[in-house]
Amino acid sequence: MFHQNIRVPGVYIFNDNVSGTGNGMQSAPIFCTMSDMSILGMNQSSERAVVFPKYKVIFYANTNFGGTTRTIDNKDGTKCIYENNALNGALSCAVYYGGVEIPNIFSTTGT
Repeated sequence: MFHQNIRVPGVYIFNDNVSGTGNGMQSAPIFCTMSDMSILGMNQSSERAVVFPKYKVIFYANTNFGGTTRTIDNKDGTKCIYENNALNGALSCAVYYGGVEIPNIFSTTGT
């Protein structure tokens, strides 16, 4: 299975000031497709993204892949892509490597 080969995240999201807390820049790695990115603790405020070569990410404004989308496609790239204002308020995302979606392989329930 593809997910057994995941060692590093293909996407990072960044935010300058999470929910106006004054905590400065915070970041979160994204390893796979996520139906609810709020578990990352970014409080719906992913403003910037770095997408590694061979990866593609589609950000969605709502949980469960709904609403406005923003695609960053680096599947044919040889360098990282940095996008400012990737999607302010992204709540879900689909992540692809080499054109194949990486399914959500993590549990938030501990099982």
